[in-house]
Amino acid sequence: MSERITAIYHLSTRADPHRTAEMIAGEQSSGTFVAIPGEDEALKQRAAATHAVQACIDEAGIDVKETRFPKPDVLGDIFSMAVNTGRSLAETLAEDYDHFAPLAEKIADIEARYLARKQATNGMDFDDLLVQWRRTLTDFPDLRDIYQRRFQFILVDEYQDTN
Repeated sequence: MSERITAIYHLSTRADPHRTAEMIAGEQSSGTFVAIPGEDEALKQRAAATHAVQACIDEAGIDVKETRFPKPDVLGDIFSMAVNTGRSLAETLAEDYDHFAPLAEKIADIEARYLARKQATNGMDFDDLLVQWRRTLTDFPDLRDIYQRRFQFILVDEYQDTN
């Protein structure tokens, strides 16, 4: 991605945030990392993600009552489970949410819409932050070295109570 990315990122230090943003977003980025002031903000971010998923459901014209379609927060949990376990959406549905298997095609459509919506708005959810942070440290050894020299440990607080 070469467009500007604004990411909510909780890092209690100021270890070269612009270089980190550049690595995540691409060489032409002017990305910004903003510290999260507290749990209230995390809840707002979770609500924003849920709202985005609901917008995707509405956009797809799915009658949630007729199809017993999962609610946006449940879909968010399904998408998160897939990302955090490294499994495909189909595998996650089959293994953990088999009661939604008949809706797999529609759920996959909502996931695709949600991913497209995040990309179009340069948005990131908590799972993206974790995945992109890992990718950045893996793909950019020079940046990883900066952090390794500066810190013995980096705690990644993924707001497990809200995500």
